[in-house]
Amino acid sequence: MKLIFGVENLHDDLRSSIVTIGNFDGLHVGHRFIIDKVINESKKENKKSVVLTFYPHPQSLFNRDFKIINPLEQKVEYFRETGIDYLIIQPFTKQFAEANPDDFVKDVLINGLKSSKVIIGYDFTFGNKGQGNIQLLQKYEQFDTEVVEPILVENLVVHSTILRNCLIFGDVQLYKKLTGKYPKISGHVTTGMGIGNKLGFPTANINFPVNVVKPARGVYLVKGYVGDLKIYGVANLGIKPTLGKNKFNVEVHLFDFNQDIYGQKITIELIKFLRPEKKFTSIENLTKQVKKDILEAKRQIITI
Repeated sequence: MKLIFGVENLHDDLRSSIVTIGNFDGLHVGHRFIIDKVINESKKENKKSVVLTFYPHPQSLFNRDFKIINPLEQKVEYFRETGIDYLIIQPFTKQFAEANPDDFVKDVLINGLKSSKVIIGYDFTFGNKGQGNIQLLQKYEQFDTEVVEPILVENLVVHSTILRNCLIFGDVQLYKKLTGKYPKISGHVTTGMGIGNKLGFPTANINFPVNVVKPARGVYLVKGYVGDLKIYGVANLGIKPTLGKNKFNVEVHLFDFNQDIYGQKITIELIKFLRPEKKFTSIENLTKQVKKDILEAKRQIITI
């Protein structure tokens, strides 16, 4: 996959392409269905497959509190896994948001990408105040426009909003059904308070990105990835109320693992929500509960 930042940096080797455009936040099964169509048709017609997406998310330009589902690095990784030829990430600025939709079609889709076909979702809009829409694309004869209807999973129309709710309420099983993946959190291990070590449960602390949807606060069964190692464990996502903290943090205890990984990158998958975060009356009660959480997590591993 070739990664290009900005449509002004398009390569000259794009003689003809089949394109899809969208935010693709969460990259759910509906998104993947569209991308698979783009890839399959491009192979049949010996053309390049192209995804054009935006960063930051357009809604964040108008709503400072808006949170994305996948950090950019993770999103690029997921796109790479699809097998797409080109991923174009367009910086979404106020100037770009105010662009005339017809100019976007002519400059980007026709002259830039040499699009022979554009495949989009049923709710696609673009350009100033969403004036660009399916009907506008269909009026251009230089390329075909195909609209993909909603994808249903368990009688739900798959949508990024549902993914956000899955995270907020800790429903990681439904999230996996809608995306094909468990929610992931990645980051470099930072120095914590050292409480886990004192209690006999060494932990790795990860700072959570400020612009990403926070999963439900609580304890999860997780699978951790450290280098080439894959290790189950438990993670507490929350503010550590027993210790009087209020900053959202990710603290991971990996089973049967005692390496020093401070400063290293670690990724965890949230496999199952075990219980909500709660404030304990003493460190002793917290320790007892952590032991119970570990036993329950190990029991749940057998059921996976």
